[in-house]
Amino acid sequence: MNLEIKFKDDYSADGEYTIQAESYDTAELYWADCNGALPDWTAFGYVKIDAGLGRLDYYGGRGVPFEATHVFVRAFRANAPDCMEGLFPIERENKTECGQHRLRCGILTDLHLTRKAGTVKWALKTAADADCILLLGDMTNDGSQEEFRLFEECLNETVPNVPVYCVNGNHDLMTDAVEYEDFQKRIASWNSETQNICHTSFEEIDMIGVNAGAVWSRDTMRITQEQLECIDSLLGQGDSWKIVLCHTPLSRDMPVRNGHLSKYLSRDKQLQETVDKHEHVIFLSGHTHLSPNLDSGVVSFDSARKILYINCGSIRPTELGKEAASALPEWKEGNVVELRIMETALEVCMRTIHTRKWISRGYYFISL
Repeated sequence: MNLEIKFKDDYSADGEYTIQAESYDTAELYWADCNGALPDWTAFGYVKIDAGLGRLDYYGGRGVPFEATHVFVRAFRANAPDCMEGLFPIERENKTECGQHRLRCGILTDLHLTRKAGTVKWALKTAADADCILLLGDMTNDGSQEEFRLFEECLNETVPNVPVYCVNGNHDLMTDAVEYEDFQKRIASWNSETQNICHTSFEEIDMIGVNAGAVWSRDTMRITQEQLECIDSLLGQGDSWKIVLCHTPLSRDMPVRNGHLSKYLSRDKQLQETVDKHEHVIFLSGHTHLSPNLDSGVVSFDSARKILYINCGSIRPTELGKEAASALPEWKEGNVVELRIMETALEVCMRTIHTRKWISRGYYFISL
């Protein structure tokens, strides 16, 4: 067996991974050290081998974990129990760590709580050691008072001392918008709210929450001109990072669903133009339930403006669309996101709900 890696740049994991493995038809690739595959990380590659050769075209700007010095390859053949394994060094210098984080955010979205709270509690516990928790909407499935009360109990049980910031999702508005509004008043740490735009500053990082309304006939969420003006004003205040919480993604910088883009906000273009006027923005969204393991990835970074977009998946099983046929089952697991803001870098780490493994295809390191 042999593995040849051609990295496309000096820091990301993007590149061509070519495997030679005679008589085998499938291979999995894992980040590793000199002792073998890193046990707390999922596979980053699944490759079909034909006539002894297979190639993974890996792109999307993902990173190589700090502790990874090798790539571990496990090759299989159909209907046979045996496999072949190999450990191959990464022939380049890995990035260096960028010191202590200024802020570490645990991000959860699309929890869709009904009557059973086990998965929700497990997901919250996964994020319990973060500095704060950001909830991007669809905390409940039907928006009922009973579901919001149960979710509040989950928060009190699992993360009673962690600041929580939240925005609504379309499912949170299904029964009555008042139920979500009451819930936000009880549990969220926002300092102010104007035009359904929430705002606070936490550890010198500005948080902006966008509570959009639902327009069911168009499958979009409504954002008003007054909200746009409020967001514009808040993004223009000071030089600190601004984290925007919005349930629905902006269409230009969201992952592609089944080969086409979808528009989920009524003023999508105007909000995109508003964000583009500013710098040092981190735009967080959910709603799509798309897996971080999509080939294209779910994170994009505008290096000119220093704007980071993260579509955060769901704690529920996620979607791979047409890619599901050539993917590992673990790539559909629900996930939580950890965002680390440092002085000279941003780090995005995603974790599976059930095994709590770090998702290799959900890891990004962005040097500023």
